[in-house]
Amino acid sequence: MRYLTYLARFYLTRRWLLALLLLIGIVAAVLEAPLWLLLLILLLLLLLILFRQQIAPNFYPQEEYLVPDQVILSGPTAVVNQIIETANRQTNLQLEEVHDAANQPMRLTFGSLPPAVVDCLSGCYEFASQDFVIVLVRLGGARPDVSRAIRILQQLAGGNRVRVEPNWLTGSPWDVGG
Repeated sequence: MRYLTYLARFYLTRRWLLALLLLIGIVAAVLEAPLWLLLLILLLLLLLILFRQQIAPNFYPQEEYLVPDQVILSGPTAVVNQIIETANRQTNLQLEEVHDAANQPMRLTFGSLPPAVVDCLSGCYEFASQDFVIVLVRLGGARPDVSRAIRILQQLAGGNRVRVEPNWLTGSPWDVGG
């Protein structure tokens, strides 16, 4: 078993050919297998390696994990509103709030939550949770650039306790559960 662990480590460090030869040698020594069986095993392993390299997923780039034309702003209501207005006046971002099926803005204000939830969350923020808002905005234009929009919005926010992030489909890629 120790040899198989060693071979697995060897294989994972991309020294697969030498690991494959060692594996065939171990199989031949242990099983005293005929040559045709060893060649068949070698052929199957080579096909698996080649097939694995062809379909190996190139882990998705971040842009495939986020909505390509949406950004989420969160922070004090007045500051978030001011940043959206300033961005629309001074930049070419063309921000507009996303609306749901009932044509209501996708805006979550903590003041509208039940009192028990507000009490629970009030210790999490430096400001009154009644004043906290999360806003989903869509970037206008022919080719919206989320990373550029985030940089511009963060510059406009300065140190005003506003968080600007992409609209991740599954959550942040660095978190296990998103």
